Amino acid sequence: MTLNLRLVHPEYASDVLVDSVHGILDSNTLMALATVSDDGESHVNTAFFCFDDTMRLYFLSSRQARHSHNIQTHGSVAVAVYDSHQQFMSAKRGLQIFGTARAASLRESGEAVQLFLRRFPEFVHVLRPAGLAKAALDFQVFVIRPTHVKVLDEARFGHHSQVMCALDGQERRQPVSVPAAGDYELTEV
Repeated sequence: MTLNLRLVHPEYASDVLVDSVHGILDSNTLMALATVSDDGESHVNTAFFCFDDTMRLYFLSSRQARHSHNIQTHGSVAVAVYDSHQQFMSAKRGLQIFGTARAASLRESGEAVQLFLRRFPEFVHVLRPAGLAKAALDFQVFVIRPTHVKVLDEARFGHHSQVMCALDGQERRQPVSVPAAGDYELTEV
């Protein structure tokens, strides 16, 4: 699958950014998902994910989980995708994705199941009749619609460079201040 989207950044071509993002998404299957509760308390969880050609991310979660409740109340989410086995001194790769999440529609849930089956063939065991009935009652498919992505791909964009870009059509974010510690360069939209 190729990503059918345009990423906007004044210094980098969209196809270069999309290629980097696709490579990172394709080579990682686990994400860290941050949500916020009604009282402003932050929460993070990990989840296996799949994605479509417009970079929407899909994951399954218990309907009773704290993050599921948080998403139902406040759709704002942040996601980190990276390989935790990267070596400290190696060229690092990862994504920080910002956007909104919500329970997937029936159509989107069907698409997500197909994407999960392609990405995780063992997922077929969940779909066996006994498993499917339990999964339908206990679990919900969620969809994350990114608005912005911060790309860390040091081999492509340079040592300690993080590139913040918007998905085409999304409003621009204000620049994010970065602490002075370290020598990271953050290139904003």
